Amino acid sequence: MQKKSYLVIIFLIGILVTLHLNGHSLNSLVAMGENIFIKMQIFNLILQELQQSYVEEVNPVELIEDAIKGMLSNLDPHTTYLSREQFEIWQQKFNGFIGFGIHYNYIRGNLIITSVIENSPAEQAGIWANDQIIAIDAEKVSGLKQIEIEQKLTGKAGDTINLTIQRNGTVLSHNFTLKREQISLNSVNQAFMITEDIGYIQLSKFTALTREEMVTALQKLEQRGFKKLVLDLRQNGGGLMQAAIDVVDLFLPGKRKILYKKGRSKDSFEVYYSTGQTQFIQLPLIVLIDHASASSSEIVAGAIQDWDRGLIIGEPSFGKGLVQSQIRFADNSALLMTTAKYYTPCGRLIQRDYQTKTKEQYYHEAYNDSIRDSLSRQHELPQFKTIQGRTIFGGGGIHPDVIVKLKYPEVSPELRNLYYYSKTRVPVINIFVEDYIRNNKLGFSVSDKNDVKALNRFINTFALDSELFDHLKKIINEVQFPIKDLSHEENKADLEFLLMREIASRIWGEYGHFKVKLTRDDQLLQALAHFPQTEQLLETSLTMYRHHQDFAPY
Repeated sequence: MQKKSYLVIIFLIGILVTLHLNGHSLNSLVAMGENIFIKMQIFNLILQELQQSYVEEVNPVELIEDAIKGMLSNLDPHTTYLSREQFEIWQQKFNGFIGFGIHYNYIRGNLIITSVIENSPAEQAGIWANDQIIAIDAEKVSGLKQIEIEQKLTGKAGDTINLTIQRNGTVLSHNFTLKREQISLNSVNQAFMITEDIGYIQLSKFTALTREEMVTALQKLEQRGFKKLVLDLRQNGGGLMQAAIDVVDLFLPGKRKILYKKGRSKDSFEVYYSTGQTQFIQLPLIVLIDHASASSSEIVAGAIQDWDRGLIIGEPSFGKGLVQSQIRFADNSALLMTTAKYYTPCGRLIQRDYQTKTKEQYYHEAYNDSIRDSLSRQHELPQFKTIQGRTIFGGGGIHPDVIVKLKYPEVSPELRNLYYYSKTRVPVINIFVEDYIRNNKLGFSVSDKNDVKALNRFINTFALDSELFDHLKKIINEVQFPIKDLSHEENKADLEFLLMREIASRIWGEYGHFKVKLTRDDQLLQALAHFPQTEQLLETSLTMYRHHQDFAPY
């Protein structure tokens, strides 16, 4: 008991010194110190009483961790305390991990999927950002502790897990059976030519290797003759701030403001400028964003938009403009604490309002089109000007120059079940693909997996004719898939898409999978039509850059 009291006193001395250094008067310091001392005594007594007399045995470590989380609950949504296990999971976002490809958050007891990793089992199954997990392996999430949920979601490669999902805006639940895999966490997921002169780079996160990966991807596209670029930041939840600055630096001339950040302390203020060490300043650029594009993605999109360096196309981004500092503790737990806010070159704070909302409302709003559109229409967001004088908004994420809503092509539950049905441990679709390739139904030979022309020819000519459909039905009967009716015409488009994607994946790998998926990517297809506007915007900006015009000081 005496030792605990000493610890409390030492803790209070630390608080008093901190308060003093932050400019509090001696009287207010003493008064605050007395109040804190009393509250710490109460906290200590409650902990003892719970340990000794509570009706059931309690774990004091869990109680203290819950108290810490409670202390942080009224701060911003991104300041959080992570236990050792939680911190290890958090680190996996940058180092790779075994899983099924989702990032999630706890919002008032609800388990919400915040983003889905490209080409992961979750993405392939049709799970979306903002879906709510209501059960894991048939056990309701509402009856589980956070640590129990995390234990159930982690496992060995090859293990399966069943998730029951409730989709935002619906009351129906959907079951997904997923197999854990090694999830690759490269920054650049894809880099290839969409047309003869348009290159495409998909950036999934921002790590210490992002600039290196981006330079390699750009050089690869340069060798293939690209003249324009689509940079895809959709579903990119962010990462290292410096990595975002490095990406912007690849497209701006030197001595241009990319970002500045400031917090309560003077030391938190810092401005970041471009170096000009790049050969891609005159490259027409389109940046794709969506509701899950957050943090570092918004730094990139914001700087590109402020400088009129390219067009931003898609949906409004998440709206996270807070800088977290990482504080580690002796037990390997960590505090991710907001220490500053960051601003785009013209002075926009990207962070959405969180002080008038619950944490649940804050996250829900990010994916709610009607709320986001309403804020813009009513001019409730502060307005700013780009370097060319175009009006843009702050305080609500990045608002695209061209809004293109993402259309989710729904595959029927029967087809989704067919895709994963595997009574014989081999899914129906996989059996079909094996037969298709073995019987040389391609109509041409493929000697090189990098043969883009062969892939394009396959995508343009593949059709689920009556012969192939009859063979698919034969496989379905052989494995006794429980389906009453599989109408050819009713499901033809979806079946063709699923089969084409799997055949392309088998022959051309991940590149083939992605190329087929792009045939249903309405946002990207519409974005390509805006390159003439992008080129005109860039031409004017390049003239202004030569006169070294800059934004007003912060």
